[in-house]
Amino acid sequence: MRSVSKLLPVCVLTSTVAAIAAPATARIQIDGSAALVSDYRYRGISLSDGRPAIQGGLELTADGWFAGGWTSTTRNNGNSGSEVDLYAGRRGMIGTSHYMLTGYYYVDPRRSVMNYAELQALVSRPVGKIELEFETSVAPEQAHLDEPDFYLAAGLSLPLENHSISLSVHAGYEDGSWDHKADWDVGADYHHASLHIGAHLIGAQGGGCRSATARTALVGSARIDL
Repeated sequence: MRSVSKLLPVCVLTSTVAAIAAPATARIQIDGSAALVSDYRYRGISLSDGRPAIQGGLELTADGWFAGGWTSTTRNNGNSGSEVDLYAGRRGMIGTSHYMLTGYYYVDPRRSVMNYAELQALVSRPVGKIELEFETSVAPEQAHLDEPDFYLAAGLSLPLENHSISLSVHAGYEDGSWDHKADWDVGADYHHASLHIGAHLIGAQGGGCRSATARTALVGSARIDL
């Protein structure tokens, strides 16, 4: 498994080069976003000690390949910090199902001991008006991860009649660095042009979660796509 983790940064770089070097006939697109959240939650756990966080990202897409970076302010036991996620992969369709394969490298600029790599596969498909999504992620054993970490999740979203508002439910299970942790996310989102506003009940349980960072709470968000 260690050899896989060593290849992940190479896969990210290769996908980035593929996106940049796509054929001239391919449409090259650059997208960005900026967001403010009342609490930065990742798989149910607060990474900002329940405080607001500022987030932003930039992504390059070409001919099905994509590569980008995303960052957020963080807070841990009163200490402020930041997180940078570098990623690359490919998305497309098989029949009526959408798929996305992504390699991530999570970076803590202040504490390199927290850096690690992960592979993620997402599949989604419509069933009537409902959009179903399934996720599986694995972080192999590596320099800063003593044992492999596995994450499985499923969710659904339902747009309302005017399609400006959508309701969603998401549940996940993680084992490895977390010991049999479950997380959940139930909420609603409003979309208008490039503006996205959300209100979600998010929480987690098990795996040694601290109640202060895992208890279910209402999390608000506002994002603008650039």
